[in-house]
Amino acid sequence: MQNSFVYDGVPAKDPDSYNFAFSPPLDAIGQFRVQTNTSPSAYGGAPGAHVDVATKSGTNAFHGTLWEFNRNDALAARNYFSTTKPRLNRNQFGANLGGPIRKNALFFFVNWESGRQVQGTTG
Repeated sequence: MQNSFVYDGVPAKDPDSYNFAFSPPLDAIGQFRVQTNTSPSAYGGAPGAHVDVATKSGTNAFHGTLWEFNRNDALAARNYFSTTKPRLNRNQFGANLGGPIRKNALFFFVNWESGRQVQGTTG
């Protein structure tokens, strides 16, 4: 199905596949809305759903998040055809911070994500 994606008011779709051209970080999404069947004609351009994504913004108080996801070979099973388990270590981590620059007038929000993966193969 061909859907329309808008990210902070800017169309964000790949014109060839009608898929999201990029994946926004989940912690940076403040709200989203999916409209099906009743999409106004202003959202034309794709016969499927209209997905509208808005990012978070700062507030008068400082708020932040720090997170990490780790997957390694300690609890993994070995391949049926292998005598040993190949090495696997995957880390995903990120942080975000939002707050005031000028109280009741100007705010900021910053999000950062990264990842590392070390993986062996069975031959």
